[in-house]
Amino acid sequence: MARLPSVLFLLVANLELALTLIVPENPIDSAPGNSVYFLVDSQISGTFQTAWTFNSSTLIARGAGSSPQYSLAYKGRAELFTNNGTLRLDGVTLKDTGLYKVDVSDITSGQAASAEIQLRVHTALSNARISISPVKDIYVEDVDNVTLTCSAMGSFPTYSWSYGGKPLLGNPRYTLSADSSSLSINPLKTTDNGEFVCTMKNIVNSIKTPAVMLKIYARVLDVKISISPVKDIFTENVDDVTLKCSAAGTDPTYSWNFDGNHLPVDPRYTLSADKRSLSIKPVHTTDSKEIVCIASNAVNKDQSKALILKIYVRISKVTVSISPTLVGFVENKDNVTLQCAAEGTSPNYSWSATGQRLPDNPRYILSADNSSLTINPVLRSDSQGLFCTAKNSVSSDRSKSVNLIIYYGPDSLQTNTTAVQCGSNYPGQYCVKEGTEVTLLCETQSVPDCNFTWIHNGNITGNKHNHVIQSVEFKNTGNYTCSAENSYTKKNNDSQVSILVYRPPSGHITCDAKDKGDKLNLSCSWVGGVPQTAIELRVGSTSLNGSNEEHYTIEKKDLNSPTALQCTGQHVISTRTCRLVLDKPQLSSPSNPQVTVAPNANITLEVSLTERLRFSATELLPATFAWSKGNTPITASDSKFTIASNHTFSQLIIKSLETADEGKYTCLARNAIGEKAFEFEVNLEGTVNVGIIVGATVGAIVLLVIISLVVFYIYKKKRRDDSIDAYLIGTTSDNRNPPDSSLNPYLTGTTSDHPNPPDMYAQVHKSNKTENKADPADLYSQVNKSNKPKAADVPVDLYAKVSKLHKGKDADVPVDLYARVNKPHKGKVAAHSAWLFSNNRSEEGGNKENA
Repeated sequence: MARLPSVLFLLVANLELALTLIVPENPIDSAPGNSVYFLVDSQISGTFQTAWTFNSSTLIARGAGSSPQYSLAYKGRAELFTNNGTLRLDGVTLKDTGLYKVDVSDITSGQAASAEIQLRVHTALSNARISISPVKDIYVEDVDNVTLTCSAMGSFPTYSWSYGGKPLLGNPRYTLSADSSSLSINPLKTTDNGEFVCTMKNIVNSIKTPAVMLKIYARVLDVKISISPVKDIFTENVDDVTLKCSAAGTDPTYSWNFDGNHLPVDPRYTLSADKRSLSIKPVHTTDSKEIVCIASNAVNKDQSKALILKIYVRISKVTVSISPTLVGFVENKDNVTLQCAAEGTSPNYSWSATGQRLPDNPRYILSADNSSLTINPVLRSDSQGLFCTAKNSVSSDRSKSVNLIIYYGPDSLQTNTTAVQCGSNYPGQYCVKEGTEVTLLCETQSVPDCNFTWIHNGNITGNKHNHVIQSVEFKNTGNYTCSAENSYTKKNNDSQVSILVYRPPSGHITCDAKDKGDKLNLSCSWVGGVPQTAIELRVGSTSLNGSNEEHYTIEKKDLNSPTALQCTGQHVISTRTCRLVLDKPQLSSPSNPQVTVAPNANITLEVSLTERLRFSATELLPATFAWSKGNTPITASDSKFTIASNHTFSQLIIKSLETADEGKYTCLARNAIGEKAFEFEVNLEGTVNVGIIVGATVGAIVLLVIISLVVFYIYKKKRRDDSIDAYLIGTTSDNRNPPDSSLNPYLTGTTSDHPNPPDMYAQVHKSNKTENKADPADLYSQVNKSNKPKAADVPVDLYAKVSKLHKGKDADVPVDLYARVNKPHKGKVAAHSAWLFSNNRSEEGGNKENA
């Protein structure tokens, strides 16, 4: 190992000069047989003398200049270099190990200096080992300490330590000796339970000691018991529990004590293999003891705090006893005490009534632990639903409901009846119809049931709470008193009900008005009832009151027409009203004075009267009806006329109407107020107008000419052989299915390249003075539309449609057209023409002018 040189300064006394020697850092290490140089740099100029000695006594060499002197022991293996004082020693052995000193002096000045160099001659290392002090099988953590010392055969070793295969790190608990041959550990920790190895080396070789293992135990401490599941309270024969012991320390072993004794033998107890866990399945109250876990190892033992399991028995057999033991208790007089008891651990008691927690009430007095309840005094509300609930931390249970018999009543009586309440004229009374059954009811709250007595007009008539009269008579009218008494409470009460036996009025209430010339005698009547009926007669602003019936005479001129007579009758339980309208006859709906029918038909003329006030439940004054034709009365039904009438309706039926029956008919309706005539105008259909027929014939000829031109044009255009009748009527000559209407543009109105038939019609009739022109195209379509599908089946009303189309225009209707249409009917035009062209009489004047 290279070393830096050492500089030695030698100070002279006068401090004028300083002699300096420079030698290598020592000691100098060498293996046996090597040559060793003791190097000196004297830094001296001039002549000086050098001397080397070994271990301060043996001279090795001395000299100045070029001829040094050697002692006998070193002659031949030592050499002194006089120029600087360096000494070389050859073939060193172990004996050469020691302290070498060099002395240098200046011959001229007499100054001197010296230096020492240590030589160590090494031998190989062997037999390395570590010794331990103190020696123990087990060391206690934080209590013991230990010193490890490293030694070996050989010289001048250096030492280093490793732990766990790694160089030993700095640790305040670790202390090395000056040469590192010893390692002291104070105090020991379980972390020191590893391999300690010492490595020694010198310039010859390097060796390691066998690993040393320390056995260090931590003391057992902090012993605890944990519980699973975690509960404050466990339920006997329901819950299981596992106790687990834990402790700090090295390799603890476990054991269990119950109340200071070893764990008893019990099939409910199960220990784990390491005895660390104790399972109890299920728990019993006998397990509520001081349970202790003991943990120990090679150096000490410790135990947990005592654990006491809180184990509760479930609540059961909750019962309530009653004191005093009476059958029943009188309300507001007696008191009672209920005592609750239950099996189970530490029950807490509470009381409930009708499913709700017992309310705060000065009548309820609880004991300190709530196990007893005193009720003073008792009420009927205490009779049912009282029960006691016992509860602890693991369960609860309740007693059966306590049903106390509480005597009370009778309370206020409530009397009732199957009879109905009378009207406002008989307040507070109940009405029952003569001959019917009625039940009188007396009701109250009472325990036990009380005794009832019915008294009518001072006589006892019944002794039950319901009194039945099967067929009431007028003698049963009066006040009935019900009396009720409780033999236990000694209380009684009574109540009264009033009965009125009645007979209803006969029939219905009637309103009547009789004609007395200029006066009207009004009356209201509803008789036969017991008691009598209260009658009110009201007309206009006049109101009269009486019994059973009421009359009033009024001047007709004082009546505001229309008005009504109103009669109101009130009898015991019912009220009835009737109204009679005081007015002339009026129709129920607008009449139709113009009636036109076909010859030989029947016609019905009707008159139905109504009232204009629109009251509900209203009657009309009875009316009489007289029919006449012109000035001739129709007095009775015969083969021509049938008359049917009542007081508001009349009907006249005229049979097989003919020309002689035409004319004005009148119906005269009369009542006590006045009369009114209703007229009807009866006409017979089919009256013939010659002017109309002549004008229609001329118009038809002209129209036929136009149709012929149109048909000829279509024939050339379409090259078809269909006849004119087919285009006009819509059928073929042999009555097959009608041709497609698209073949005749004049029937469809779709042609655009031919003269418009209406225009042609207007040109042909240019000289015709009438302003009414029928539209031929329309006319054809009407004719064609009606022919479904054969011309022979054209209905008669087709002609009516044609006539309707030409109202007031008969002069313009081509007669020949109708003849052509009617051609399949074999000359029957004459039979229908009078009907076909008939018009209302109001149109005859204009038609004659046109004709």
